[in-house]
Amino acid sequence: MSVKETRMFKLFFNFINNATFTFSLLLFTFLISEGEKKINFCCQGTLLRGQLQRKPFTL
Repeated sequence: MSVKETRMFKLFFNFINNATFTFSLLLFTFLISEGEKKINFCCQGTLLRGQLQRKPFTL
């Protein structure tokens, strides 16, 4: 591969990486916030209640 092709490939690869990272970060954030609601709801009546009154997943 020529230098130009290599440079283009790296740029493309970086773009894909960043897009994937951003997307998974957004998805992760969404799942955490949804998960917190469900976990708080599910665990209100369980033995773990005392431990879970503090937020389950603080980042």
